Amino acid sequence: MKPVFSVILWNDEKPNFNHTVIFPAYPYALEDILEKAQAKNEASLHWEINDTVFDLEYLLPISERSGSIRELNALAQKLSELDRAQQIGFLGLLKLEQGTLDAPLPLSRIIDLAYGTQCCQVIPELRSEVELAYHCVEEGLIPEFKDLPQEQLRLINYPLLGEKQRKAEGGVFVQSKSSSMSGYVRQTAPIGHTSLDLTPERPKYAMLLSISNKWSSGARRSKQALLELPMAEDALTSILAEYDGLGDDGEVWDRIAWRGRDCVVPQLTDMLFDYGSDRGYTESAMRYLNYLAGKLSRVKPEILPAYKALLSAMDCRDLSTADRLLDAVDSYRLSPQINNPSDMVEDKLNKLSGQNVSLLISHVNMDRYGETLIEESGGELTPYGLLTRRNGQPVKDVRNQPEQLGWQSGIWSL
Repeated sequence: MKPVFSVILWNDEKPNFNHTVIFPAYPYALEDILEKAQAKNEASLHWEINDTVFDLEYLLPISERSGSIRELNALAQKLSELDRAQQIGFLGLLKLEQGTLDAPLPLSRIIDLAYGTQCCQVIPELRSEVELAYHCVEEGLIPEFKDLPQEQLRLINYPLLGEKQRKAEGGVFVQSKSSSMSGYVRQTAPIGHTSLDLTPERPKYAMLLSISNKWSSGARRSKQALLELPMAEDALTSILAEYDGLGDDGEVWDRIAWRGRDCVVPQLTDMLFDYGSDRGYTESAMRYLNYLAGKLSRVKPEILPAYKALLSAMDCRDLSTADRLLDAVDSYRLSPQINNPSDMVEDKLNKLSGQNVSLLISHVNMDRYGETLIEESGGELTPYGLLTRRNGQPVKDVRNQPEQLGWQSGIWSL
């Protein structure tokens, strides 16, 4: 998916959470962001668009009052699918719909417009009523001016004709910061409501890869497809071999390249890439990814937050280390309610019986005492909460940290 929005998210109930996200986000990535935000309800989660791609500056007035974060992601996903003419059409429909309204349109209606670009006519590059008039005359779209000799065409009041034509059609001009997003748009049919089910649903895959033919000076990556892992190994080989542009039979591993798009553990997504290795490495790597995806797919959902916190605490940067840490995740405990030293103190005091906790808190240096408690617990604060070891040992005990040697070390061991 092409990037559309840069969005800032923050949570009133979690002051240390302030995150910039590129939308559209894939399913696992979006759920991970919301998990780290730890918003108990939508009222405490705030967002703001701070930048757009494709010169969609008309969308910058959209705010959280317009709709939910899931609606915003659904809109971004649809906009990422539009071609240039459809983008111009969408912006024109948005301008027509907004009209003179003081309040911004709800996201649900903007989504309707994004799905309704087939209900408008787009004439790219037209930027003024004069250009519209010349276009209509040259194309013979106005009967009374059709087949007139050049001498009479020069007598036409083109500014007046263009204004009259635009008003008659109810059209608008779209003029963005770059000429690539400019044109004339008129609506040709009513735009109905698009019903989308935005209920979170866990994808069937554990890893999502985009696969392509390897880059070369003679053949750029013009062919791409999405690959969902895990799958049966014979099915994996068959799919890669059958995909047009990626080679046949034995050649498939010589010509494949891939990049991670989504993963049940989003920290691993950026580790999933290969742009041009030799055949032996590529085949082994792909089969290793399939193995690891299968392993991740069997992790219980309630264990995943602790695993993601463990990867964060260990600053994991390679798949081999991530694989080994997955085997050790049951040795750790995650406390998602503890996100800073003050939370640690409150959690400690709330466990005291027969005490006036609020009175105690007023006499405690929360940050200093909290830091001491965290140090004594051997825990590490992560974006998902406080991570501790069940045996009471420090999380970052050097005797228990796996050596990060690069993800290839996990491939060749299979």
